[in-house]
Amino acid sequence: MPYDYVKLMEEPFIAVPKFTRKQQKTFLIKMDNFYLNPMGRVYKQQRLHSEYSREIEDVYGDAIMFTNYRWNEILFETRVPKKETTLTDWTFIKDKKFQSHVILSNDKLVALSKEDIVSREDSKNCFESIAQEYSSLPKLPSSYLVIMQTFDILAFEIYLSYIYTFSTDQHGWIMDKTITIKPPEAEHMEASDISFGMFSNQSSFKNNKFKIKLTGYGMVKEKLCAIFDYYCDYSKVKMQDRQNQNIQRNGTSYYQGQLSINLNTGDLERGTMLESYIALQEGNNKTAINIRRKVICEAVEKE
Repeated sequence: MPYDYVKLMEEPFIAVPKFTRKQQKTFLIKMDNFYLNPMGRVYKQQRLHSEYSREIEDVYGDAIMFTNYRWNEILFETRVPKKETTLTDWTFIKDKKFQSHVILSNDKLVALSKEDIVSREDSKNCFESIAQEYSSLPKLPSSYLVIMQTFDILAFEIYLSYIYTFSTDQHGWIMDKTITIKPPEAEHMEASDISFGMFSNQSSFKNNKFKIKLTGYGMVKEKLCAIFDYYCDYSKVKMQDRQNQNIQRNGTSYYQGQLSINLNTGDLERGTMLESYIALQEGNNKTAINIRRKVICEAVEKE
């Protein structure tokens, strides 16, 4: 559809929900983990290239949509200097599902909650679906990488929620105006539970304040998108071994990226994230951990 580009640049951007029940979409998500030595050189690289599908279970009053996800394929590759690269198809995760949600308007969601149409328990059940579905995964590092990528998927959906809720509740985004968002878990002094697989129930991720701004408009795969830049510094990460609780890793995450919102669909067209994770692992020995992560998530069109 044609756009008035002058109007786009001059007026606030308002994300308009265009989601419908049972709507399906496929995404590719690529995650590269670079393990760095004290000199900042890569001594190991992990690559997870995956395809997943999202189906919108239902949309309530342009306030919230509940979503179902299914893993279609995960290919894992590890690289170590002077060693042969190995590529593995992780069939153990194929067709596994989990649930989540995207908030479209906080004000409308409050109204629905008062009418008992939706409740906080609905959101809690979404998260519990991940724990239940992943409970059968092997207690191995490979499972943790799947969990890591699952949370990357959920992170991009949360960022989409931020864009929508600010659009509807604050009457749109002003170009180059940075907005500070305090995540709900930070608001309530809580942390997100990441106690899956090989990690105990003392494992958690706690976001710090999230900064985001509309930086302009651009073409992504020949689709006009609103472009947002974001970053979050000093988020706290704790991981504790389920079998041996003396082994734990306390660290800090710094991440940033870009979100491209398709003006025609109102959905994520592309999301990127670059994260630096620095930690100290304690147990038999103290080991410094420094991981650089690069994540790209893109919508794909199925023939």
